[in-house]
Amino acid sequence: MMKRPVPLLPPFILLLLSSVCFAWCASTGAAATMQCPHPGQTPSTQFQLVRFDGAETGARCIDGTGAGFYYHCGSGSDADKWIIWLVGGGYCIASSPRPDIQDCRVRVGTAQGSSAHWANTTNQAGVPLISNNQTLNPDFYAWSKIVIPYCSGDLYSGTNNQSVSGMYQNGHNIIAATFATLKNAGFLPRIKELILSGGSAGGFGAHINIDYVRRVVPSSAPVSVLPNAGWFINVEPYPGSGKTPVAEVALLLYKSALSYANVECSKDNVATPWLCLTGNVSYPYWGKTVRTFIAENIYDINQIFGQDGVPAGKITTKECPYVRNFGATMISTLDDVIKSPQAGIYAPACFLHGVDTAERVPGVGGYSLQTMFNDWYFSRPNTAFPTYKAVDPCWSPQGKLSCNPTCHSQVDTSACDA
Repeated sequence: MMKRPVPLLPPFILLLLSSVCFAWCASTGAAATMQCPHPGQTPSTQFQLVRFDGAETGARCIDGTGAGFYYHCGSGSDADKWIIWLVGGGYCIASSPRPDIQDCRVRVGTAQGSSAHWANTTNQAGVPLISNNQTLNPDFYAWSKIVIPYCSGDLYSGTNNQSVSGMYQNGHNIIAATFATLKNAGFLPRIKELILSGGSAGGFGAHINIDYVRRVVPSSAPVSVLPNAGWFINVEPYPGSGKTPVAEVALLLYKSALSYANVECSKDNVATPWLCLTGNVSYPYWGKTVRTFIAENIYDINQIFGQDGVPAGKITTKECPYVRNFGATMISTLDDVIKSPQAGIYAPACFLHGVDTAERVPGVGGYSLQTMFNDWYFSRPNTAFPTYKAVDPCWSPQGKLSCNPTCHSQVDTSACDA
């Protein structure tokens, strides 16, 4: 008698099951421990490492070593408020099929692919949002904080528990194991507020995972997301560059790493769930339940030069139309965020990757990202941008590309601005 084939589950069901599994599996594996104050709490700038058992939790770096996170305990009434920062660092695909996409094997043996040489403590004072210095970070210095090192190369999306050519991409599992550790240590049910943020690949990972985070954090706790330089847009690469479009990169990563993507978005896009890895496609789903603030340069150079293949250096008259169209497309993909009464945005017309969160340039309308985000978060009045939509007022589709004198980029756009 022939056996009836087992029907395949829709992608969004697989995604939901994987997130439930890893939240539970991580909690049943070898217990990673946290305590407050932690042994490395002195001096006050130190963050303490928690290591996972990679095999038992499914939270591995590329080389199979157990991933982990660094944490610092908050103080006083802010101790149960948490900021989680996802470290950036590009992306790779195990056994990459395209010459323009980094193969993950180049990261094996480095801190971006292995935890073997991670220090037991680290100082994160260089990132103002997670600084414990009251002068540098007056609104959040006393919050509890977690920093997740980036060692999976998958934009924090992977759930594949099987190796590909001996390499693992378990980024989403790492986030799930982090929350399982918070739960085991008794911190998760006490969370009063939580901000998930990160830069570049970490910004990408923040918006990819924010619906998962919203589900596991107590419903009484407000959850916010601040992706910085993680809003990658799907445009045709520069002609002749040989670059792979963002949508195709998402597809390749989704298949290889079994990427987690927004569950509701995947449910509505059953034929193309990998598109839900991009912010403009998934934002309408997470934006309904999560307070969102997007920080993104209108002319993100990692996208223009790196991802999309415009020749690096001085922009020529031949390249001007492409770069102008990129900027206009960036603004159009942010339209849902701009129209949202709850969301905030900080978009300088700068040729940079990543927006500085400190009280330094670039500035939009005289405001830094730190001031704008903090005003938005605490609902403080802002006279220049009362709805917290700080899209650079100097920008226009056909105006000067280098219109903001506070930008510290080194890209020569004089051929377009003449």
